[in-house]
Amino acid sequence: MFNGMTLSSACMAAFRRNFLKPNTIGIVPPGGYHGRGKQSHIALKWLDYESHRLGKVISTIYTDREISGMGRRVDGYIELPLPDGSLERRIYQFHGCYWHHCPTHFPANEDSGENRYEKTQQLTSLFRRSGYTVIEKWECEFKRDLASDPDTKAYFEAHPTTRTPPLELRDALAGGRTSALKWYYKADLAKGEKIKMVDVVSEYPNANLRGEYPYGHPTIYLEGDPHMPPLDTWNGVVKCTVLPPRDLYLPVLPYKAKGKLMFPLCRTCVEEENIEMCHHNDTQQRQLTDSWCAPELLLALREKG
Repeated sequence: MFNGMTLSSACMAAFRRNFLKPNTIGIVPPGGYHGRGKQSHIALKWLDYESHRLGKVISTIYTDREISGMGRRVDGYIELPLPDGSLERRIYQFHGCYWHHCPTHFPANEDSGENRYEKTQQLTSLFRRSGYTVIEKWECEFKRDLASDPDTKAYFEAHPTTRTPPLELRDALAGGRTSALKWYYKADLAKGEKIKMVDVVSEYPNANLRGEYPYGHPTIYLEGDPHMPPLDTWNGVVKCTVLPPRDLYLPVLPYKAKGKLMFPLCRTCVEEENIEMCHHNDTQQRQLTDSWCAPELLLALREKG
């Protein structure tokens, strides 16, 4: 208790020490809850483009639960028939600049610890010596292609990726904003009106005392699951697309845009920083896609009526 610098940390320390029951906090399995491993959204985007160029489906964690070569996990794999009747075993590897120490942005020096770049090169060399064809792409190179390569830009403009990145719990942590609903108001003293200030203090202790928290391992439902229960029975986090109403005076759902937390009714307006009346009639332009806690969504649905 004496190590807590704030009331919140002291409450959490007391809870862990005196009230937290064993086997309550679920630890996410290394391969995720669906056993497919983890893969970055930009890597899957590159693999989509390579499939387009090849004209064939490349196996990824979204088509197969485990993609491996020589017992080692790889990002993409395909076998192509050759004219002599043999098969070309082709491996696709996407190297995130940070995780694999791109030599352009993370050059090795005397203070470097684990040299991830050398390990990446050794693995690629091992695959090639074993008869595999290895196609590699660095994250920074693909980002340059997305910005300046005509073929890459044309493909994604004509075929915007529809795969939604996996739900991240941190995306649902938004905080809040304060705002003056009126810049100026004059009280009518003849009617007995008074102007008061109400200070809203931290709601964290109250939420800890009276609120509900999910615990243990979650039950995960994906889009189209026939067993998905009604939203009003959930207590968790939902990643979905919402079309806000046009006439809500106090929007409910938070949305991050331009590095700020907003509460918009139109995604395009907030992303373009429009300060005029919204004239977007296309639902694709107005709808929000994000992660929210179930109580927030329920409140938004009630406010919409």
